[in-house]
Amino acid sequence: MNSEGKEFLAKLMRYCAIQERCKQEVYQKLSKLSCPKSLEEPIIIELENLNFLSEQRFAQAFARGKFEIKSWGKQKIFAELSKKGIANDHIKLGLEEIEEKKYLERLDSLIERKHKELSVKERYNRMELKQRILKYAMQKGYEFSLVMSAVDRLLFRK
Repeated sequence: MNSEGKEFLAKLMRYCAIQERCKQEVYQKLSKLSCPKSLEEPIIIELENLNFLSEQRFAQAFARGKFEIKSWGKQKIFAELSKKGIANDHIKLGLEEIEEKKYLERLDSLIERKHKELSVKERYNRMELKQRILKYAMQKGYEFSLVMSAVDRLLFRK
């Protein structure tokens, strides 16, 4: 690699050291840095060889982060990782980072919180309330069958 390539590589090493990145983000960064197209692929390969770039590690960190911080469901995480060009194998490994028990507890917690919020704001009949809660949980990316059973548990235990 020539000196220009080494400069871009050094910048990208710093960029990838800050947080996990996917190839798509690295390509975008290279484009912003006006890196010649001929250098992009060798730089990506070198970042992978030096372990600065790993799509699997990115998928795992992304899944953990979006679940823990934003309470996203697996479907939304899967969709967002797919948009970033992450392979399904890596996405599946990323989703395995989410503990099933925690996942179901988080869903119950979200539904309960939304139920309280809606109950305080306005008077809805049971069907309207159920529809609004379903819509909310589905937008968060939780699976329909899990959401349905969680909502039924919440609404019909009272």
